[in-house]
Amino acid sequence: MQPFLSLQASANDCHVNFEARGFESLSKEELTAYTTVIGTDICFWDDLAQPLFELIGLALESGVARVIIADPGRPPFWDLVELCMTSLDAEVVTRRIYQPWKTEKFILLVNGR
Repeated sequence: MQPFLSLQASANDCHVNFEARGFESLSKEELTAYTTVIGTDICFWDDLAQPLFELIGLALESGVARVIIADPGRPPFWDLVELCMTSLDAEVVTRRIYQPWKTEKFILLVNGR
């Protein structure tokens, strides 16, 4: 991930600090510094839905206003969606493009505060 993130930062003329950590290692105190938490393409293993759900809950408890998770629609993403839809203020937004190829992707929006 770090080389990809560095490339993206360079292309956008900005600097990004990279840390390789597990979701479970983030603390409530750390999350209080953020108003929005964004994750993209992170629901790729079956056992990730529960740790991500717990991280979302912790972020909301910390005062994060919105959590955004973008995914191509893998099964663990839909497991996370189900968890969020049943107990949080959550919705799924679908985005489609037709050029240069036809594809459909999904965004989970979870509102806090």
